[in-house]
Amino acid sequence: MESLTKRRVGAAVVNLMVNAVIVNVLEETVLKRVKRPVIRGIVTQSVVDVVMETVQLRLTDGRTVGSRVMGLRVVSQDNQPLKTTQILKRIAYREVFTAGKFFKDRQRYLEDASVLPEDEFAKTRVIREGR
Repeated sequence: MESLTKRRVGAAVVNLMVNAVIVNVLEETVLKRVKRPVIRGIVTQSVVDVVMETVQLRLTDGRTVGSRVMGLRVVSQDNQPLKTTQILKRIAYREVFTAGKFFKDRQRYLEDASVLPEDEFAKTRVIREGR
């Protein structure tokens, strides 16, 4: 596995941990009166994941907490600032289609992890910071 692939996996793990803390805090404070487990278990996690990633990528010039820790940055392929629509396309595609497309052509994506299926769809790429 190439270094960029390992960094992307590490960034995803850090982001999951940060989002899990936020979800737990929300559930213990704001959502403690909500009785439906579907809302507490599925909707809350999904909404927090999408909102956190969108806000972080938009406000911090393509960096989430995990990508900052791992020295990565998401950039637009046309070298313009990331657009909210690109970020949302990237998230939606990753959640719905990336696994299937990745496994279909995994060797290519493992060799060059700068552009995974969601990046192709949203016209983004991941770079190492400082390069």
